[in-house]
Amino acid sequence: MKKLLYTFCLFVLFNNVHAQTPPSLTITQFATGFSIPVGIENCGDSRLFIVQQRGLIKILNANGTTNSANFLDITSLVSSSGNERGLLGLTFHPDYANNGYFYVNYTQASGGATRVSRFSVNPADPNDALENSEVAIITIAQPYSNHNGGQIRFGPDGYLYIGMGDGGSADDPQGNGQNTAALLGKMLRIDVNNGSPYSIPASNPYYGMTNPKPEIWAIGMRNPWRFNFDRCTGDLWIGDVGQDIYEEIDFEPAGDAGGNNYGWRCYEGNNAFNTSGCGNISNYTFPIYTYSHSTPNGCSVTGGFVYRGGLYGGMFGWYLFTDYCSGRIWGSYPNGNGGFNTSILTTNTTITNNLSTFGEDYVGELYLAGQSNGRIYKITVSACSAVAYICGGDLQVCEGSEVPVTATYGFGNTYQWYLNETEIPNATSDSYLATEAGSYSVSVSNAGNCSALSNAVTVTVLPAPSTSFSGLNANYCVNYSPSTLTGTPAGGTFSGPGVSGNTFNPVTAGAGAHDIVYSYTDNNGCTGTETLTTTVSLCTSIDEAMLGNMNLYPNPAEDLLNIEFYVSGKMDVVITIYNATGQLVKAEEKTFAGGMNKVQTNISALAPGVYVAELQGEAGKEQKRFVVRR
Repeated sequence: MKKLLYTFCLFVLFNNVHAQTPPSLTITQFATGFSIPVGIENCGDSRLFIVQQRGLIKILNANGTTNSANFLDITSLVSSSGNERGLLGLTFHPDYANNGYFYVNYTQASGGATRVSRFSVNPADPNDALENSEVAIITIAQPYSNHNGGQIRFGPDGYLYIGMGDGGSADDPQGNGQNTAALLGKMLRIDVNNGSPYSIPASNPYYGMTNPKPEIWAIGMRNPWRFNFDRCTGDLWIGDVGQDIYEEIDFEPAGDAGGNNYGWRCYEGNNAFNTSGCGNISNYTFPIYTYSHSTPNGCSVTGGFVYRGGLYGGMFGWYLFTDYCSGRIWGSYPNGNGGFNTSILTTNTTITNNLSTFGEDYVGELYLAGQSNGRIYKITVSACSAVAYICGGDLQVCEGSEVPVTATYGFGNTYQWYLNETEIPNATSDSYLATEAGSYSVSVSNAGNCSALSNAVTVTVLPAPSTSFSGLNANYCVNYSPSTLTGTPAGGTFSGPGVSGNTFNPVTAGAGAHDIVYSYTDNNGCTGTETLTTTVSLCTSIDEAMLGNMNLYPNPAEDLLNIEFYVSGKMDVVITIYNATGQLVKAEEKTFAGGMNKVQTNISALAPGVYVAELQGEAGKEQKRFVVRR
């Protein structure tokens, strides 16, 4: 094995991937021929799905070609009159590969209400959606034609987030932004995996209420035109379109409890707009960045993505956003003090064709759509800079299990993993299944022979809990009475033939050798198991003498001990109790009838400790331990 020292390489990495030097972007045409594109989405494979405002979704392939057939055509359902109505959003279910569900946001042809619906892909053709498969999820009336929001996105928590504009016109005339009895002017969060057609997550800030509306996640939005989650950190970034003067970018860190008030119409950006009836300024969450409409900044923000692709280290970790009118692209990056530094990254005027949306492919590379010219652009960085980064924090794995440690993926990259700075043989893919405790890192080289070493992630191995159980005998007759099983630690589950709850029934188990398992999962999610084998015999002969199915309770005991057992016929049985050193402390002999029997013996004279109860008769003997406790 090769051991390497990476002090210098780590310095290079963190001045590459984590440097705040603004990247120099290159915007190149990737595809053309679309009609009013407003969305670029992926479903977890190499295809891009281009949302067209009039109600069509087209498939753009990785080689830049477009399928001639539509993926979805719902033009008959959609009102695209005016500039802001239409098919405005698309997102794929996190388990799309298995359930084939995707969701769209559109304004209805009749009445112009916002509708979020679920559709299904054709199981026989992944390039074709079933247009008659619509299931309406939520419908929200729109009083005016503009400010419809449109973005929908599944968060890292698995819930569906919906961005809703304030209802339109100008100045929020109905006061929807601050009205918690209205769904307009909000970020909504619902659970589409439960309920019909959805349920409210219990962690929503207004869960269980009717006013405020329980669907609300955040208030004070004017028209959130594109929000997205950082695929690495889970942070939420929102581009909220302003009124006449200011555009804003809002930021919500991962793990936020929700309930933020982003200010509209009390504030436009950081500036007071209409503070009549508004609360203290401390009630509001202000944007991390604003820009004015003064030339040449633009007129309407288009929110974007944090770049988490694996090809361009100079762009890694930057949040990109643009303006619909000017085509300027900005980038924001953490400043190390809890805030962000924001820079203009390009003022390229050749693509000022109303940049309507960003898109992210399945490996994190970024794209832009020109709404006016129907073109899709790809965003790159010309500098040769590899990305070596492991998203997320330190990891835990249960003993005997494995946990994936995954680096950012880039086409053409080569990988080598290290454990405690020692090369792991044959660990050369973008992900490694860790089973050992230690510090994991990965070195990456790209097609330009630029290399970098990743941040380190510590994996901790958690031991499985120690488990045991009692109450199961080694042998049973098939017609024995059920036995009660007791597991340690309490709260686990029993499984196996003849097991129901914590009872083993020889009748339902049937003849044969059976493995009975006790499983217990601790608070860390680690599971311990204990397996015992019992044999159930037919015992059909009336002359076949048997003694067994011994059970003691309570255990631990204090003054009285109950002993249950089975004998196949009338039998003299000696009941003997020994202490932990094998010394006889009590003995008695009784005659018992066939079948299940119970005898109660007084143990009040015994000192606290561990003892063994023994039954012995002509059919053999059985022993079980018990504890005396006072």
